[in-house]
Order: sequence, then structure tokens, then C-alpha cells
Amino acid sequence: VDGTNIERNLYLTTQLIETGVPVVIAVNMIDLVRKKGDEIDLEKLGAALGCKAMETSALKSEGSLAVAEAAVALVKSGGEQAEVPPIFSGSVEHALAHIEESIEGMVEARFLRWYAIKLFERDEQVVAE
Repeated sequence: VDGTNIERNLYLTTQLIETGVPVVIAVNMIDLVRKKGDEIDLEKLGAALGCKAMETSALKSEGSLAVAEAAVALVKSGGEQAEVPPIFSGSVEHALAHIEESIEGMVEARFLRWYAIKLFERDEQVVAE
């Protein structure tokens, strides 16, 4: 994730997390973030998204090995992704829960939320499945 433009990048990140795939977030360009006088609380970011968030600087070749090691450790440990906290309004979360109930058993349990969101969005490819 580009730390200098984290809001835009987190949309794709949350979509990935919603698939149920175990994730380690590498917040890149952390050196530029700090140079601008900003700070990203990686602990809070990770807690909010239910995964580990780590800093990297590809430009300075810092942190990449630690992120890779964390990803390998996650996979070796069984790679259970934490449950994504509700991010939508109550009525949308309620609708998603109903969709999940209706498709339970038709898709892998770890992909239930992702499929529910895609069906709620009326994603053409998912609806066609």
C-alpha cells in the first residue's frame, strides 16, 4: 500500500481482506510519509483491518524482508485471517448477513462475506456464477 496515498489504496486492500485470504499489509513509502510530517499508526491500522500492518521503504530497501517473513509465517501458521469488522451501515450489514445465510454451503465459508458483498453490488460476474 502506498503510504503517501493510503486512503485510495485501502479500498483495494479491504476488498482483498474481504475474500478471506490471510493478509499482511506492507505500507510502503513510509519514509516519505514521515518526511511530510505525517504518521501512520500501523498498530491501529492492523487492528481496524484484522491483519498485520508493517512499514516498508522500497526506495531505501527497508522492511521488505520483514514483511515477506511475516507473510511466510502467516501461511505456515495456518494463515487464518481475522474477521473483518463491520464497515458498512447497520442496514447494509444486515442485508449482507441475510445474503450470507442464503448462500451458505454454496461457497467456501471463508469467501462468504466477499460473495455477499459482490451479490449486494450486483456484480455481473458473480451473479452469473
